[in-house]
Amino acid sequence: MSTVAQASASSHRNITRFVQPIVFVAILVLWCLIPVFVGGSQYMLDLFIIMIINAVLAMAFVMVFRTGLVFLAVMTFYGVGAYSSIVFTMHVHMSFWLALPLGAVASAFLAFILSPFLLGKTTSALQFIVISSILGMMFSLAVGNTSYLGGYSGVQGIPDPQSILGIDFTYGKIQWFYLEVVLIVIVIALLYGFYKSSVGRAWRAIGLGPRLAQSIGVNIYRYRLTAFVLACFCVGLFGGFYAHYIGYISPDGFNMWQNTYLQLYAILGGLGYPIWGPIVGAAIMVFIPEYLRPIRQYAQLFVAIILILLILYMPQGILGLKDFKFVKNITRSMQSALFKPREAKAKAPSGG
Repeated sequence: MSTVAQASASSHRNITRFVQPIVFVAILVLWCLIPVFVGGSQYMLDLFIIMIINAVLAMAFVMVFRTGLVFLAVMTFYGVGAYSSIVFTMHVHMSFWLALPLGAVASAFLAFILSPFLLGKTTSALQFIVISSILGMMFSLAVGNTSYLGGYSGVQGIPDPQSILGIDFTYGKIQWFYLEVVLIVIVIALLYGFYKSSVGRAWRAIGLGPRLAQSIGVNIYRYRLTAFVLACFCVGLFGGFYAHYIGYISPDGFNMWQNTYLQLYAILGGLGYPIWGPIVGAAIMVFIPEYLRPIRQYAQLFVAIILILLILYMPQGILGLKDFKFVKNITRSMQSALFKPREAKAKAPSGG
């Protein structure tokens, strides 16, 4: 590679490292202003809250998927977090602020206990799909037949969080919105750290080829276990949040077929984008059907057609648009304009 090309690539990497945090902070600031943009509409705030919950569930699916496994029990561990938080607050009389992280830990701990059966050395990717789908079906049945957890009637009267720093969660959704902002920032920071580390690179290597990754010394079981437990921790955290936000849950809300929607969110946004892909996919799948309410009888058909077209002609998802030729040309033009002065300076002969 020439000196000019090396300088250009190095400059590009430095700019990317500098720009990414700025973009994230800008998006976060705009997100915090959403209650102002929607005029405090409780209905719109509810849509944004549900959208982020769906996005986190899809992020968990993508995280495990990057290790070459299709996780069909996301809703199970989401439910474990929800019901654990309820047990801690309603039966053990624990504070919400302690019950919420403990519910996430309970979900992650269950994942760790089940990992030898799900991720054992003799367990293939197909067996993982079958076992996780069985777990997904068993959870609703198990909870539905447990009176201590409310049975099929569900649990009502789930308490709101105790006031903290003078913030009361009893009325309105703005408080819940900002609590969710804190939680999603924690989750994104956690996932981003893993994806940028050697762990994230190992996940990608395993996803591209488990046998090849193993041949170069990657411990497949250990890295898959990390992804699996971390994914279950994240969904467990938001499961507890969801239970207290809604105030009522039942086993039907955690059935295995809900996993289909999570896959759609991930595919629609782009499986190659483990954080922003699920957010974009969840936003589209939450808001487009809402704006199609005037033609409600055709809304699902319209969304289904759009999804089929996207999967056929944009397999890399919405965020994969940058791989289209016309977008690449625009990107090259921008990069050329950005790096042209540096290249010219690099080509200039030194004096003397």
